[in-house]
Amino acid sequence: MAGIPELSIVLVHFRTGELTGDCLRSLLDHLTVHAEIIVVDNDPAEGSGARLAEQFPETRWIEAPDNPGFGASCNRGMRAARGEVIWLLNTDTVQVQHAADEIVAFFRTHPGVDLLCHRLLNADRSLQHNLFDDAQPSVRVVLRQQWLQSPFGRLTRSRPQASLSLQGRQVMACSGASVALRKKVFEATGGFDPDFFLYCEETEWMRRRIAGNYVLWYEPSIAVIHLSGGSGGAWSQWQNRLSYFLYLYKFSVSLYRLYLALERVNRLAWFAARCLCMQFGKAREYKKLSQRLVRQAARDIPSYPPGFGARGNQPLRFSAEG
Repeated sequence: MAGIPELSIVLVHFRTGELTGDCLRSLLDHLTVHAEIIVVDNDPAEGSGARLAEQFPETRWIEAPDNPGFGASCNRGMRAARGEVIWLLNTDTVQVQHAADEIVAFFRTHPGVDLLCHRLLNADRSLQHNLFDDAQPSVRVVLRQQWLQSPFGRLTRSRPQASLSLQGRQVMACSGASVALRKKVFEATGGFDPDFFLYCEETEWMRRRIAGNYVLWYEPSIAVIHLSGGSGGAWSQWQNRLSYFLYLYKFSVSLYRLYLALERVNRLAWFAARCLCMQFGKAREYKKLSQRLVRQAARDIPSYPPGFGARGNQPLRFSAEG
């Protein structure tokens, strides 16, 4: 279809041929609005992107053999977008309704909204927690996070109250698995910080450059299934923690150092709890193991050096500082 599209849908593909194929198939089956689909392939040498490009000729593919990371690749896709509205969508999502049409209609009827997020559903159609309205990082927030990660805090920890996200309202931040925005917002803010290889890039962007300057609205009438973690590898949990360390470091070096210190204390607490349980069994057999774990707990926490920049071709990895 000729002319400028009403919507530009941007996806980042990285070795997830089956997921990306299902995502594209679902999109095209539910798409009636004039839209373009842009896919940034972060590993074209792997080959699944080329096969998908042949299978779905309606899509535009951008090769990124340097694999700059998820956020930087989203930026490349948004720069190539021709539509006035951009929809950033993970490849591990499945459409259950005409979300693209509804997004375009929402922006058309709500000129005061700059960014839009919506309900995310788990595979069983239950509500997925995707709103992050807690306060900006502070001493209180850091203490609470570390308490919940401690052996004692786990006993009082509860799951996020996803049921609270059933009402449309303005929010501070949301999951980046599915978020739409006016292209002018990208042009004004520059998009995601490329220092974040994966995870936390949307948190940093929304809390530091969107909140207070633009309106981010949550609309529960729109829904998409998100197979959370489907597009991440086995290292995704560790990568998530590294990115959060970086987010704190960029927000406040003092808060980062506090979090780092409490993280070490938490590691020691967990290993101490494990050793306490071991003493009721074969204590001597586990003595050397527990000593090694305690030493590791004191040093195996990553620290970000000043001037830290984006890493290409692989997830961020750091040598521990003792």
